[in-house]
Amino acid sequence: MPRKSLAAPILVLAMLAAAMALVFSSCTFFRLVRSTKIKTPSFDFVTCKFLGASDTQSDLQFTLSSFNPNTIGLKNVTVAYELFYQDKRFLHGGDIAIELKPQDTTRILIPASVVYREVMAVAGPAAQGLILNHKSIPIRIDAVISGKPTVYNQVEEGALFSFSLKVSRKEDVPIPEDTVDKAKRAVRSALKKIF
Repeated sequence: MPRKSLAAPILVLAMLAAAMALVFSSCTFFRLVRSTKIKTPSFDFVTCKFLGASDTQSDLQFTLSSFNPNTIGLKNVTVAYELFYQDKRFLHGGDIAIELKPQDTTRILIPASVVYREVMAVAGPAAQGLILNHKSIPIRIDAVISGKPTVYNQVEEGALFSFSLKVSRKEDVPIPEDTVDKAKRAVRSALKKIF
């Protein structure tokens, strides 16, 4: 008697199990969401802290905050950021995972190093001279919080909606005086060789 293949029934059972998991996950989501009117979290810039500088870079820490007004928490949320000098991007980072607890404010810390060489590269020759005559570099941070979060309470969780919020802020990043002096001496030295 020929042996029957078990592949087809196993495939059907696997598909049925996947469908059931999706249905139960959706049910949990709808039960949690039905229990409260979902509101979009707020997202704000708090501060930029200067951590220190060297001859090559300034180290900063941007602090952002997000308030979740809902009685359910949000998981699977990330923050991405970009730094710009005169609308030209010189640094970016992302996928900083955060969790927005129910009816709570979450502080988001973003460490960033402003490497002078990278800023000068995007600034171009004309702007480099202007930067050398200042004690700070004006930069802009654009940060985006987004996700397709998992909603949860103390007993269950589920997922099904997504959101994205953006905040921008301009900051002056200090350049140590000795770094500016070294750069000016290098420029003068280069000019003497030309003339």
